[in-house]
Amino acid sequence: HPPPTAMATTAPEAQGMASTERSSTLPSPPTPTIAPAMRPQVAQQALDDGDYSRAIALWSAAIEETSPSQRPALQISLARAHVRAGQPHEAIKLLALVIDKSDSPEDQAEALGLLAGAYETLGEWPAAISAFERYLELATGAESYVRWHIAQAYLVQQEDDKAAQQLGKIDLSILPTAMQAEVLEELASTYRRLEDYDLALETYERILDFSRFASYRALVMEKQAETLREAERDDEAIALFQRVIDEQPSSYAAYLALLALDEMEAAKITDLKRGEILYAARQYAGALDVLEHHAVACPPDEVAETHYYMGLAYEKLDRYGEAFQAYNVLIEKHPQDPLVGDAWMAKARAAAAYGGDPVGLYHEFWLRYPDHARAPEALWLAAKSLERREDWKRAASYYQQLHTDYPENEYAVEARLREGLAAYALGDMTGAQQTWASALQGDLGDKGRARTLTWLGLAARTTGDEQAARDYWEKAMAASPWSYYSLRAHDLDAGVSLKLPAERTAMLPEQSLTEQDWQGIADWIDGWNTLTETAAIDLATDPLAIAGAALWRLDWHEESLTTYRLLRNQVKEDPSALLSLARLSDDLKLHPISISCAARIIALGHELGAAEPPPKLLTLAYPTTYVHLIEAEAAPYALDTLLFLALIRQESRFDPWATSYAGAMGLTQVMPDTGDWIASHLDQASHRDEDLTRPVVSVRFGVWYLSWLLDRYDRDWIAALGGYNAGQGTMDHWTQGAPIADHDLFFEATLVGQAKDYV
Repeated sequence: HPPPTAMATTAPEAQGMASTERSSTLPSPPTPTIAPAMRPQVAQQALDDGDYSRAIALWSAAIEETSPSQRPALQISLARAHVRAGQPHEAIKLLALVIDKSDSPEDQAEALGLLAGAYETLGEWPAAISAFERYLELATGAESYVRWHIAQAYLVQQEDDKAAQQLGKIDLSILPTAMQAEVLEELASTYRRLEDYDLALETYERILDFSRFASYRALVMEKQAETLREAERDDEAIALFQRVIDEQPSSYAAYLALLALDEMEAAKITDLKRGEILYAARQYAGALDVLEHHAVACPPDEVAETHYYMGLAYEKLDRYGEAFQAYNVLIEKHPQDPLVGDAWMAKARAAAAYGGDPVGLYHEFWLRYPDHARAPEALWLAAKSLERREDWKRAASYYQQLHTDYPENEYAVEARLREGLAAYALGDMTGAQQTWASALQGDLGDKGRARTLTWLGLAARTTGDEQAARDYWEKAMAASPWSYYSLRAHDLDAGVSLKLPAERTAMLPEQSLTEQDWQGIADWIDGWNTLTETAAIDLATDPLAIAGAALWRLDWHEESLTTYRLLRNQVKEDPSALLSLARLSDDLKLHPISISCAARIIALGHELGAAEPPPKLLTLAYPTTYVHLIEAEAAPYALDTLLFLALIRQESRFDPWATSYAGAMGLTQVMPDTGDWIASHLDQASHRDEDLTRPVVSVRFGVWYLSWLLDRYDRDWIAALGGYNAGQGTMDHWTQGAPIADHDLFFEATLVGQAKDYV
């Protein structure tokens, strides 16, 4: 979600929103008097909400009012709040008291684990190591991860021998494959620094025993070759570097191997292969230098491939004219070369990037090579290019050509549906209906049928035949009840508006499941579960369950989630085991796990012909956690609470600590730059990026941003969601600054990729 920079410096009035509504911090509701017995429960809720100052105040008061024997558990909770609030010194004092005064090994272990984490935060490595080692004397559930932390602390202190000892003791069996590889890589690197090359080589070999990804295996082999070189076993190193190049020339490992061989003056490689390796490693200028030199006098059988890679490198450097020339050498002089199809596609791509029209190139390739494997793709790309320009008439002709000439091609079914879409966009409802009716005769699958029937209903409604439209939509609803198009057909039939009402919706309760609810779900499962032998898990003894719970108590949330995901994958075919794990996860508010388990149970039930799932199972799959925060923040903007709950579910699965690959954070997955922009409008000058992982902040920021987008798009929540996911600037580009006239056509023809999935 990039910040809407085009609007960031514009006065709120010019953005179509009242400055008094969006330029000040929303007032906090008055705090009711809390009975002493309720303080710990309310404090826990405040901690879960990320309202750390309130949690600290409540737990401090509760500690003063309770007996000494009951204080350790409250002190641990208070220390946890201090850690999350970035106050490790206060946490250390409290945890030291627990360790000194408590007679409970469980309390002592939890306190020691949190104490070690606090010392880690401060960079006090010897103290952290000591606390972790004392923790392991009392608790072993999280041992693998604890030893990893101890090893990291030793590595910071450059004590490689002690780090290697800890890494070697890690039980890899409860770790995900990626973590196993990371541990072994670290161990091998440590052995190399200790100059124990045989052990390093053996450790790399352990990774190769289970790794199945070719590019990663190549990297591990390259590290083995580096180790051999360090051990002065040059002949073996050269042979292994060369093997990496021969087996995985397009991998980054091949580039590293090439650099090493050049240093050893032992590279035995053609200039063409060198250029390809440099290109794959994104060393485009270096690749061009090699390839251009090679092109002057390369063997005849290498001319086509040399010019193809030259063209690719020119493209990456935005030198499109030269890319054209390079591709043309291949196309015109080597028309039967296996790379000719790739060259045509690349030439068309370069034309589009240069502002030209690629359609003619796709068309010419199809005319010249109608039997080529990529000929249908050329027709498809030509049609899509025209569709993006809203040249529906020409797009339809290419779609028709594709599904007529290549009916077995992977694009054929979609081409027929989009031919109908083109007719619809042109106002030719008869043509659209005929095309879609014809498509229904083929094998579309349930979702494809629902989609086609929904569009037939839209076409019928456009012609004024409301009864036919309703008939089509009823069939669409039945075809694939939980798919997008069946749900859309339901809304069309019900006349649901895609503009959010200005009035406030009814308030929602924060739902939880009772013992009776859990039993009802179990009874429903028993009604269709055909497993003859259940793989029911005993959460009290299962190693992954024990590790997940221990990691959760240590506040290592990502590691805990990872461990529970491994457990979920182990029992994914057993609905009863999934329900047990869902209940545990729900108690811990590990919603990514409970949602995943519930969704899997529903899917298994559907596969085995079960009746509709109990409503409370759907509650588990679609939780209302944090609704108390959402209601308070959404009320001033008349923002629909269900819509915002759906947004949170899609963004983070209700995981407050979720961080995306792009850096978006928290429940509502706000990017740090966008968070700064929102904070400036809410007058929160003390805002820090890490605040985005606090639900109380994430909800406030997410509500404000979505409501800002709703104002911008006249409460059109489809446009607002598109803007939330893809960015307001991208959404404005897609809509060309105008209101969406036909939401269904916009969804089909304009939204792409992640934004389409999101909406």
